[in-house]
Amino acid sequence: METYTLLKRALALFLVVFIIIGYLIVPLLPGGNDASNGSISPFSSSGDIGKNYQDCTKFWNMLKDDGQNEYELYTLVGSPTILRNIEQPDKTLYVILGVQKDFRPADIEVLKEFYKNGGKLIIADDFGYGNTFAEQFNVHFFGHGLWDAVYSRNVSFPLVYAHLDFAQYLLMLDKPSGIYLRPGDPNIEVLANGSKDSYIDMNENGLVDGHDIPGPIPVISMYREPGASGAIIFVSDPDMFNDDKIYNDGLMDRKGNDKTPANNSLFIRDLVRRLLPTGGKVVFDESRHVPEKALRPFYDTLGTVTIVTSNPRELVFMMFGLMLIIIMTIVKAKDKEAWFHQFDIGKITRRSDLPESRREMRDRLRAIALRKLRIENGFAPEELQAMTPTQLASLIKDHDINELVLNDERDMTDEELRQLVKKLRSS
Repeated sequence: METYTLLKRALALFLVVFIIIGYLIVPLLPGGNDASNGSISPFSSSGDIGKNYQDCTKFWNMLKDDGQNEYELYTLVGSPTILRNIEQPDKTLYVILGVQKDFRPADIEVLKEFYKNGGKLIIADDFGYGNTFAEQFNVHFFGHGLWDAVYSRNVSFPLVYAHLDFAQYLLMLDKPSGIYLRPGDPNIEVLANGSKDSYIDMNENGLVDGHDIPGPIPVISMYREPGASGAIIFVSDPDMFNDDKIYNDGLMDRKGNDKTPANNSLFIRDLVRRLLPTGGKVVFDESRHVPEKALRPFYDTLGTVTIVTSNPRELVFMMFGLMLIIIMTIVKAKDKEAWFHQFDIGKITRRSDLPESRREMRDRLRAIALRKLRIENGFAPEELQAMTPTQLASLIKDHDINELVLNDERDMTDEELRQLVKKLRSS
């Protein structure tokens, strides 16, 4: 029995440790296969080349193979707050492609701290919830479609020129939005614009009218304060990173005047190298994506736990409380004693003694009569108690039962009590 008890307690502790590891350690492991449904993820979830607009596996592999594994690649599925205590933030790049869920206040606080400590960020969004973070830096995603007279294939794929230092790039976007920047902000550098004929279709009617915002419309910008080592890149088209758009050799503008091929991968590779010139960690955030329906409760709980445990003080309180609960459970939990039937034919157990006085017997019969009356008529106990003797008498048809219920002073003989028992049984 003692061995069984120890085994049970060991199993309980193992389960607790397993849950803690699953919630706190697994999100830190590099790689994984945790693609979000319908999101731009480093891991292909469909296996269908027709759905490669949902994946950025080529971006992942490009970084993995670039510079002889110069970059360490990770995915994050709990919350960005896990970056609070990351080592060497100045050599870490945080990437989120498509913001399908709001950044929570705790997320924003940690990401701002991460930037101030030298961290690098790429926030790519178009019609999602990127503004909950971007507006902290005077940047606003319009959330409406950008149209441009310069495009490839059709108007859904505008072509824009970008620059990094003195290098020029031609990029192809896919149904992008644009970025509003506060005029004259010295901390913001525009890296890519639409043409002078670009505009934001604010009323989504597909026409250029007085409600629209004229170009050139910024589509990629960098926020960096003077002297700071951290940097934030805002991109108004997460699709430029996906497998369908990252390599676009041979595309050119619709007029055929520019023979420069659009190649998003060249710009992206150089952008990452500019942010991490000596290599480092690249963390892809999957926590702002909407997971499959069956996994949403797990990911929401995981995000909450990650936020709590990213704060050292809150982590200490949580672990202390958890261990206290475990100790109390182990101490208080008792094994059920072995049970066996203890019937002994040699022992006689007397029934409870019957009432000896006629008065006690009468009171019990009266209580039984009133209970039957209440049940048969569907009354609540309070309703029955509120009835007058006249109302009760109108409900009781038998004279002797009426006397039993209403005449509390009358003494009854043994024979009368026996007759009342028979009537109550048969009624």
